[in-house]
Amino acid sequence: QLRDRPALRYMAACLAQLDPDVLAPIVAGSWLDGYDAPDLAQQVRAPSLVLEADLAAGGMLTPADAAWLSATLPECATVRFPGVGHLLHWLVPEQVARPTLAWLESTR
Repeated sequence: QLRDRPALRYMAACLAQLDPDVLAPIVAGSWLDGYDAPDLAQQVRAPSLVLEADLAAGGMLTPADAAWLSATLPECATVRFPGVGHLLHWLVPEQVARPTLAWLESTR
């Protein structure tokens, strides 16, 4: 319901190439075992750009998680894409490119 037909075909093609064993930890409910977001965030040293898709449109990052990343990562900028889902590079490539290129320019 949240993705258009080309996006669904793309995802199906990707899944067709996926080793099924990759999904075993997800099925077992253990895919985040050992994952420590605060510890990993402390290891980031480079400037960061968070592209925040709209959760209501199929985005994967909650607004709270995006805010946490922005506050935690060094030199972090966040660009929000209201009404745009997870595949924002596919759905609105020009709207993604503009702020991304500007951000990259600012890190020189």
